[in-house]
Amino acid sequence: MRDAAYQLQLPGDRARLHGLAFALIEDLCGGRAPDPAPFEESGGAPDALHASDALAEDLAAHARHSGAPASLELLYLRRAAGRAERQYDLDAAESLWSRVAALLPEDQAAAALQYAGRCAVFRSHYGAAEEIFQRLVELGKSAGNPRAVAAARNNLSIVFRETGRRAEAIEASRDAIAKFREGGFPAEEARTLSSLSHLELEAGRPLEAEALLRRALELIAAHGKPLDEGLACISLGSALNALARFPEAEASMRRAVDILRAAGARRYLAIALSNLGQLLQDSERIEEALALLEEALAIHREVGNKRSEGITLGTLALVHQNAGRHDRAEAIYRDALSVNEETGNRRQFAVVLGNIGSLWQERGKFAEAEALYRRALALHREVGYRRFEGIILGSLAIVSLVTGRLDDALRLFRDAVAVHRAVRNRMHEGVHLCGLAAALRCQGDAAEARAAWDEGAAILAEVDLRRLEHARALARQVCGDAFES
Repeated sequence: MRDAAYQLQLPGDRARLHGLAFALIEDLCGGRAPDPAPFEESGGAPDALHASDALAEDLAAHARHSGAPASLELLYLRRAAGRAERQYDLDAAESLWSRVAALLPEDQAAAALQYAGRCAVFRSHYGAAEEIFQRLVELGKSAGNPRAVAAARNNLSIVFRETGRRAEAIEASRDAIAKFREGGFPAEEARTLSSLSHLELEAGRPLEAEALLRRALELIAAHGKPLDEGLACISLGSALNALARFPEAEASMRRAVDILRAAGARRYLAIALSNLGQLLQDSERIEEALALLEEALAIHREVGNKRSEGITLGTLALVHQNAGRHDRAEAIYRDALSVNEETGNRRQFAVVLGNIGSLWQERGKFAEAEALYRRALALHREVGYRRFEGIILGSLAIVSLVTGRLDDALRLFRDAVAVHRAVRNRMHEGVHLCGLAAALRCQGDAAEARAAWDEGAAILAEVDLRRLEHARALARQVCGDAFES
């Protein structure tokens, strides 16, 4: 109705009405809002809140239609964009940052577009994000700004990773690291080293990931910020967990939680809480894991981090499954599948499919379990998630073993062990060597069975004694031999 009323006025009267509305709103809010700090200092948000922030988008519109200087529209559009991000209204934030960029000269527009692209990534709108970051690469090149090119290439690496283009992601990340190093930007180099570590970890190279993160933490200690340290500690915890160095992994995750909680970085705090919860559920500290995961889930929903919500739901369901609450686990797994599908997270969708398969296996529904394992295996291979490819191969081997398909079980166990060795997944190497031993014992090859068992049991005695007892139970079930010393 208001807009219709404006349209009834002559253009000159309409402009004066907009000017009057602008002046009245500013006056009611205590005067003009202060200019934000430069982009490179502010991270996109204003230095301090102002009473006009809730009406900033309206003020920008009134300024535009009143014929006021463009700087006033820009001032309030930028404050509106910063407020939308603080409120986790990422749809609005992406649109507003794009509008801010359109009002700026080309050399300044790049910073606003980075924020628009960041919001698109947070919303899992990877097509829009890729378009923005590719444009930023070209803007940086035309302006002769290697730092801007490197930042855009690093962001593209994230998009490529999330859309399953691993080779492109690694190439973009390494290119960004080289440019940051050559240009003398150590804080940015550290953040990009952390990003590359995720790709190394997912490709089954945890030692390489650890080395990257140790170097990143050295740079952060000299040049970085607490947020950078907290994020690197999350990643380091994941790498150490993959290497079965569980006490070190837990210490790194707890340090990340402490740093991010103190910094008030709730989006990243929730990720750290979720990762720590997963670590604790692996060591069967069920109640503590549940508390951390429920806190993480609440924050993900509060800040609108749908992608991380899907990951945390999958972990939460697994904790309930391990606690024997199968119906509750199944319901949460279904929610996790829905969210992961919505956000396009194929890697995590495959992880959840495999976990549901293990739930069916525990219930004795072997055909249903195998069907889900095979779907998960195809997806893991498609996205290049080698660590989970090995885990699912081992799960298929166990199903084959308990359903009497000995030749399939032997082949699948050997394939699984080969992948585990390639990606340095010692815990599952131990588990599936013990499974291979049980299959060999069923075949009647006692000597080879004993050799496989001794190797697998030695690994599990070092990294996870509980899983050694589970392996004994499986061997007792299928071949009547618990391989006691």
